[in-house]
Amino acid sequence: MIVLLVSLLSLTWRRLHDAGLPGALALIGLVLPIVPLVLCTLPPRPDGRRFDTG
Repeated sequence: MIVLLVSLLSLTWRRLHDAGLPGALALIGLVLPIVPLVLCTLPPRPDGRRFDTG
């Protein structure tokens, strides 16, 4: 259960960064799971690339 929770939080954190939002918003999902779900449906923005290493 913990492994699943950590991996889900990390994927949500990355997706929020791609959308140009702070990844810490993923922690809201521990209390209100619908909020990160809605935020993750936002389209990616070019400034989200600053977190890519490639």
